[in-house]
Amino acid sequence: MLDIKNYLDKKAKGLVTIAKVGDSYAVAFKKFSSEDGNPLPDDVQALNLDDLIQSINDLQKQIVDLNSVISDCQMSK
Repeated sequence: MLDIKNYLDKKAKGLVTIAKVGDSYAVAFKKFSSEDGNPLPDDVQALNLDDLIQSINDLQKQIVDLNSVISDCQMSK
């Protein structure tokens, strides 16, 4: 699964691109040699839009659950 924090950090630096490939998506991270700074082949990962949407749904469910626990805590004062 895509490391969202890494993606956003590299996107801010212009080191990542997303491309549509047929009906799918791919993300490419630019890489450079630590020895001389020359470009290396991009690190390319497939993206599954359905998986990303499911991750959002899972996280939203966790938020609802956490809010319920917080509410229970606040009511027990």
